[in-house]
Amino acid sequence: MPPSRKTRIRSIDYLKGLLISCIVFCHAFGPGDAFHAWAYAFVVPAFFFASGLFLKVAPPTPAEAVGETKKRFFSLVVPYVLWSLVWLLAWGGLTPKSLAWLAYASHKGLHLARAISSLWFLPVLFLACAAWAAARLALGRRFVPWVRVALGAVAFAAAFLLPRPHIGWPWGADTACCAFGCLVAGNLAAPWVGRLRGIASRGAAGALVPLGLAAAALAGSLGWRLNTPPNGYVNVAEATYGNPFLFLLFAAAGTSLAVCLSVFLEAVAEGGRARLLRWLEIIGMNTLGILCIHRFLLRLLRPWTASLDLPSPVPTLLRAAAALLLSALLSLVLSRLFPPAVGLPFHRRETAARRSIR
Repeated sequence: MPPSRKTRIRSIDYLKGLLISCIVFCHAFGPGDAFHAWAYAFVVPAFFFASGLFLKVAPPTPAEAVGETKKRFFSLVVPYVLWSLVWLLAWGGLTPKSLAWLAYASHKGLHLARAISSLWFLPVLFLACAAWAAARLALGRRFVPWVRVALGAVAFAAAFLLPRPHIGWPWGADTACCAFGCLVAGNLAAPWVGRLRGIASRGAAGALVPLGLAAAALAGSLGWRLNTPPNGYVNVAEATYGNPFLFLLFAAAGTSLAVCLSVFLEAVAEGGRARLLRWLEIIGMNTLGILCIHRFLLRLLRPWTASLDLPSPVPTLLRAAAALLLSALLSLVLSRLFPPAVGLPFHRRETAARRSIR
């Protein structure tokens, strides 16, 4: 989720930008809204899918596996702890009970701690990535595609069948099973996404291919009403999937929509319109910071939008757009001033210091 110093792929930044934008607007509108229910049917699985696109499959050494897991810990769990504590200090109340729920790190636990409930995503993704590293280490060269498919199927089965306590599993362990299955899907789909990008880069005719696929996926995703979980909408954080088969079907349709649309936008950018999409690229490069910060801004902006004499849902749309853009800007600032807050190391600052010493 944090920006990388390696060569970036625009379509991946666009994909993450589209997904985090959906999340911010969903949190602005809240449950009960049609857009919220439609987006929640796929947006969280799509984020896990996107995280799986670049996962390594080569057998690691034990030291490499430990190093990868430590890196994930600092890029995911450290921001989780930091922003949860900031929220508790500002609004929730820093008590032994709230700290205990914060350590439990389930979605329900964060509600009970009065912390930022949307941060459940970070420890869940950490567990899923740690499980991936462990599988690579344990299986070595046997970590072939069909084995990954089998592991993904087992993970989804565990996510759907495991009993769920009222307070959830520690660190959302059951939801991490669903996340692992989505990571597998993203890893296996990576070559196909690459082929689609190649087709889209062949001029206007090629760009129409992902656009047509996106239209078909959009039509498929509109069937989300056929899946009716007890609370009325899919909520991966609470392991409320409704019908597991319908959940996977509509999650796949929505994910395909987001992927194909992002590939189409990449083709548009390469056609000379990159500046028009720069804002989406910046959002996609700062998804972790936006995830951590936007709830603060939505809360702070609520009185302002409530005072606007505008027809619904314009105030809510303005609040969501302002929170999205401001959190992206703050994430950029923090990436320079205090990188761990947005999941980045101090590498750049340390490198500059070493050069100055030399």
